[in-house]
Amino acid sequence: MRVKQQKELKSLESSLLENNDTELLSLCRQLASEIKARTSSKLEVNRLKELHNHETKIIKDENEKLRRELDMAKDALKRQQEEVQIARADQISWKSAFDDLSKRNLNNEL
Repeated sequence: MRVKQQKELKSLESSLLENNDTELLSLCRQLASEIKARTSSKLEVNRLKELHNHETKIIKDENEKLRRELDMAKDALKRQQEEVQIARADQISWKSAFDDLSKRNLNNEL
């Protein structure tokens, strides 16, 4: 009977060791899966950060370009407005000169 108990004990130990190994292997697989998922997530976060930085730089560059274009358009508008004022002043001056000349001619004819 003692031999039978020893065999059963060895069988139980063997079974426990196999279960222990199986459980340990299962935990290793789970850990590997979690490491893979975390690494994948970290890589995705890094990729998104780089993409965000790149897009931010593009937007900043585009805004600077648009500001330069706006400044140039404002300067062109200011020059146009100054030219219009000069043209109006010239128009008034020429009209005044014409009116004066017309009055002189009219007075000379009388």
